[in-house]
Amino acid sequence: SRVRRGAKPERFREASGKIIREVLHQLEDEKAGEGFVTKTKRGRIISPKGQSFLDDTAHEIKKEDAKQDGTGVKDGR
Repeated sequence: SRVRRGAKPERFREASGKIIREVLHQLEDEKAGEGFVTKTKRGRIISPKGQSFLDDTAHEIKKEDAKQDGTGVKDGR
């Protein structure tokens, strides 16, 4: 979405704001006690522990998808 940045050009973002917001809400609800999301004055931030969790989850999904497609993606990242 557009943000008032003065004369500066817009910055490209790969996902819409709602997708990011929904992921943060889900992380807060499911993993509340594990510290995956940190609240600051400027909003919510995914902690390094939370980013690691998301990376591991995405990697598992990618492996499962590769098994179904039969492309044979190795376990390495």
